[in-house]
Amino acid sequence: IHSNMAVCARTLKQWSAQKLKLSPSGLEHVDFAWLRNHYGHMEIYAAESSRLKEDTTDYTDGGLSEEATTLSTFLDEMQSGRTDVRHNYLKLVDPYSHLQSDSGPVEDLQQLMPFGESIAQRLRASLKAQHSLEPPPNASFSLWLGCRASTTAMHVDDQAFNVILVLRGAKRVVMIDPSASTFRCRRPKGNPHACWSGVDVLGQPPPNIPGLSEHILRDGEALIIPEMHWHSVENLEPTIAVGLNEINDCTGARFAKLRDPGAWFF
Repeated sequence: IHSNMAVCARTLKQWSAQKLKLSPSGLEHVDFAWLRNHYGHMEIYAAESSRLKEDTTDYTDGGLSEEATTLSTFLDEMQSGRTDVRHNYLKLVDPYSHLQSDSGPVEDLQQLMPFGESIAQRLRASLKAQHSLEPPPNASFSLWLGCRASTTAMHVDDQAFNVILVLRGAKRVVMIDPSASTFRCRRPKGNPHACWSGVDVLGQPPPNIPGLSEHILRDGEALIIPEMHWHSVENLEPTIAVGLNEINDCTGARFAKLRDPGAWFF
């Protein structure tokens, strides 16, 4: 264990926060109509969102409420622009990892694999060609579809690399540097890769917390979220966003620094 931690300390790249303009070739056509035409028939579970609660625990295990529907119906709800849609978020995060461990939002996921592989390939190529950045070779794709006013509560991910790109819409990201502020870590028993603070930072204006920064992402804008940085998200418009992220054995060593004896196995 000590040897592995030493190797990780030497080799794991530390990414800095960067807001980027990205134009991944081959993703320009991805919009609401394209998703409806290609995947509208898919059966999905749309979920409630929260400014305070974690959203990775299944509803049957005490998590936020979910609703079985089709992607086409969910897209209709999104495009209405309403802010009172109860089940207002769809997230497919690190699907390759979820498939391997038989956990997470994997319903009908095989149908999305070609799209996901395209996202990963094109985001990687765009970061390298347009910004001379080389993402990890084994990073997997993520997809977020959110109604206006949908949110993700403040959390920190056990990820070595995490970039999010808005294809359509507008997304607000509030981020906190862990070297300036720290919070109690509450980790859902069914998800070892994220810790949740239970603190709402999405107010207007946001609270006066040391190390807090705010980023607005619109079409074609991306944000690299550094490892261990707390962040919370609000969709200002109906939003389609994709990402590239990596979980590996090395990040766990740094992730463990968040451990709070009274809250780690909350």
